[in-house]
Amino acid sequence: MSSPSARQVALTLALATGILLVAASLAAGQKISARKPVLVTAMHARWAGELDFSPDGTLLGMVSQDRVVVFDPRKDVEVASVGIPRGGVCEITDAGCVFSPDGTLFAALRNQDVVVLEIAANEIILHRSMSGFPFGSVGPAAFTADEKQLVIGGQCTQVFVLDIQSSEVVPSGVLAGGVVSIRKLPTDDLFAVGHFSGGVDVWNVESDRVEKFFPGCGTYSNSAEAWGDFLLIGCGAHEIRLWDIHSNDRPIGSLEYPFLAHTVSVARDAGIVFGASGKARAEEAEGPAVPLLALFDLVTRERLTAWAAHDSRGILETAISSDGKLMASLGYDGELKVWRWPPGPER
Repeated sequence: MSSPSARQVALTLALATGILLVAASLAAGQKISARKPVLVTAMHARWAGELDFSPDGTLLGMVSQDRVVVFDPRKDVEVASVGIPRGGVCEITDAGCVFSPDGTLFAALRNQDVVVLEIAANEIILHRSMSGFPFGSVGPAAFTADEKQLVIGGQCTQVFVLDIQSSEVVPSGVLAGGVVSIRKLPTDDLFAVGHFSGGVDVWNVESDRVEKFFPGCGTYSNSAEAWGDFLLIGCGAHEIRLWDIHSNDRPIGSLEYPFLAHTVSVARDAGIVFGASGKARAEEAEGPAVPLLALFDLVTRERLTAWAAHDSRGILETAISSDGKLMASLGYDGELKVWRWPPGPER
């Protein structure tokens, strides 16, 4: 395991005094922050399906119905952009994307296509159709530590391992019945695999063995995020459960906050949770309630801020940089918005 940060140590000490339980529901009439994004851009085709920040937080990647795009969100400059085939039987919400650990590669998954882009060369080094495999559609993915393989999940079957050089696909022993999330854990060979059917497996890619199972919060959206030695499991019931990766006896804490579980992102270096958190109406505002974005500090157990974003149709996806300074949100209004924390000069 990697060495814990000061904030992870602080959280461990805080949890040692008792179960972490936070009730931070938005009261009716509560004032909602009005904030301007540092960037607003229209989406390609209909909308993008997934977002991911590069490990160093300098790039933002996304996959849409017809393009893979990597750009610098601070300058609004495209770094790499390639087209991908249209088609397939699934909606764009069945998609995934992820940067490699060193930030040089970007993998995009959509319907039954897997594309790996070499960012500096703006070149596709792998395009693999998963047609013929019992996926339904491909979705979440994560690179192995050596960046030679891509661990991918499907809509209705087990996890597969794709060799980037040979494009060979090998089925694993993880029978997930629908994969919600795949996250690389600090130990080289371990991945957290979240299921639609409930719970999260900690799976060893080298031995192809499930080493631990963490119960979820029901049977919907048991998405997993890793933060040092902690595993955060988001639930459809607006709850985030915290587990020690070394033990699955019982959760060490629970964050009860009205996050939509599928939108939760974690700033790994900052210990901040970011996500969509229901809807509210700002003071003196007219018309329908608007969706909110919120930041939550894992150590202090406080909601840092919440603000209105996008239109009443809601928020599709969020992402946050590892240092917690930049956030991105995709709305059903067809816009990508990039936000800064703490708020800086608007441009």
